[in-house]
Amino acid sequence: MLRSIGGVIAGVLVGALIVYVAEAVGHSIFPPPAGVDLKDPEALKSVMGEIPLGAKIAVVIGWFAGVLGGGVAALLIAGRWAPVAWVVAATLFAMAGISLMAIPHPLWMVVGAIVATLAGGFGAIRLTKAGYARPAPRPKPGL
Repeated sequence: MLRSIGGVIAGVLVGALIVYVAEAVGHSIFPPPAGVDLKDPEALKSVMGEIPLGAKIAVVIGWFAGVLGGGVAALLIAGRWAPVAWVVAATLFAMAGISLMAIPHPLWMVVGAIVATLAGGFGAIRLTKAGYARPAPRPKPGL
């Protein structure tokens, strides 16, 4: 149980870090319009149409990579029990959803968030060969 909880926490942190790095790389390759404060949702609302397509694609790729990486981290810690990857995926999807609600995004990005989350979760489970049966508890040393 503790390994599952720790796996989810670590997975969400790893996933959020991956999303942050991917978005930072996207912003460096496709800089936002001059004078736009990326921390101001109102400013972003006004320029969303001017943001390059590549920057928007980088965000969706970041969501996928975050769920994939966070899911793998969680699964490795939690003994490859597949449900922990879905908890990480759901949490990261909720974080993406907050962004989608705060700043109007094109419909394809909303669909992309759903697809990226599902693909990342499935990918993490497949990569680690995780299963849905609860893993056997580890024997305690010295017993």
